Amino acid sequence: MVDILVTILVFFFTSLSHILLYKTVGEKTITGVRLFFTVYFVGFLVELIVVTWILPKNCSLPLSSILFYLLATGIYFILYIGAFLGDESPATKIFNRIRKTGQATHRELVNCFSDKELIFKRIDEMKKVGWISEKKGSYSLTPKGLTIMKIVSFYQKLLKWERSG
Repeated sequence: MVDILVTILVFFFTSLSHILLYKTVGEKTITGVRLFFTVYFVGFLVELIVVTWILPKNCSLPLSSILFYLLATGIYFILYIGAFLGDESPATKIFNRIRKTGQATHRELVNCFSDKELIFKRIDEMKKVGWISEKKGSYSLTPKGLTIMKIVSFYQKLLKWERSG
């Protein structure tokens, strides 16, 4: 049980480090994505060292602790990528609109969005970070984009999510 508590602390301090570094290094740049992987890889190494060498040998859950860290990192990565790609998700925008006005019609909710906000902004951001490329008016996934898509698809299948926003 101590292993899981230590894992939660390692993950918490790794996340805190990521947030602080992200705010100082540069927001919404490819540096931010590289920073994510670097910080969480270092956190993973700390987790491995602490759980396998520093904790007493009678701790019963070292593998579970390591898997818990990886799962928590994966979930955080999905949330991070979601925030990275769009300032405010459509669902969040709908919630906020209804919260502010108390109620809203279908038409009012649809009118909250524009093509620029929903499509063009995301395309520009994905090109900027190198996940898609444009040639002769057509877009294709880059190797980085394909990797991101495989990770997101894996989690969608794992959690049985049919759509992502």
